Amino acid sequence: MKVLVLGGGGQVARAWLPACPRSPVLLKTRQELDITDEAAVTAAVAASGAGWLVNGAGYTAVDLAEDQAAQAFEINDTAVGLLARAASRAGCRLLHISTDFVFDGNSTRAYRPGDEPNPLSVYAKSKLGGERRALAQDAGGIVLRTAWVYAAQDEISF
Repeated sequence: MKVLVLGGGGQVARAWLPACPRSPVLLKTRQELDITDEAAVTAAVAASGAGWLVNGAGYTAVDLAEDQAAQAFEINDTAVGLLARAASRAGCRLLHISTDFVFDGNSTRAYRPGDEPNPLSVYAKSKLGGERRALAQDAGGIVLRTAWVYAAQDEISF
């Protein structure tokens, strides 16, 4: 099954290729696809013929998001809604990468999927908005929350 991975220059996309040796993977970088452009997203997802859309793209400058809230929300929240709609229209499933920052960090145990989020920062609030948009569409959305994304490569270009 073909997989379309967004954020093609990032760590998630680079890890995806060796993890799926039997599946054709199509990577799209920020330069190749502006995820905030609904028409471009709809066309790219439809043209890909993918069974899965993996959203590895995102606004990841946690501290800077406090000063660039509009940009963080546009990429981490609003654009995810565009991706979910495009996936639904194309009949493919959406895997959206999120963060444990959607929680406040005050739990005395590991967080569970059903725990109530309590985002404290602009970044965290934007990521929670994206999660909700990913799950609201009929795209069989899955949200993967991670505490950290890291790679063996020393230099990563986004």
